[in-house]
Amino acid sequence: MNIFVRHRLLAVIAAVALSVAVGACSPRATTRGNLPDPDLVAQLKEGDFTREEVAEFLGSPSSVTLFGDEVWFYISEQSETLAWFEPTIKNRQVLALHFGKGGTLVKIEKVGLEEAQELVPVERRTPTHGNKLTFLDQLVGNFRRFSNGN
Repeated sequence: MNIFVRHRLLAVIAAVALSVAVGACSPRATTRGNLPDPDLVAQLKEGDFTREEVAEFLGSPSSVTLFGDEVWFYISEQSETLAWFEPTIKNRQVLALHFGKGGTLVKIEKVGLEEAQELVPVERRTPTHGNKLTFLDQLVGNFRRFSNGN
């Protein structure tokens, strides 16, 4: 094989490998949740709609409160992931519809990513009482359990 052809073939293979590698690193966009059409939300009027009408108009909510006043949440989030890195949240919207005692819409609240708060989990551990067994203790204990003739 001619050395010129071999160099040309290697250059083509390198170019294809590079384009595949660069294409694999392109960001992946992900959309999660259920956010109704903004034009439909604009038509909602406080005091004019009941729960049933809102459900028919916008569809079922993403979440509903279990305690206190009844609030329906329509939640949507758009994120972008680049290669193996943590996803970056690009947009988050929450539409909260508050209903009164009679099931009538009393308040419409829109919350975006700007109002989001970062939650930091607590690093504490709950203490447990009892024996602290090693792996070997557990293994030998299991053998003793089955050797009693039971």
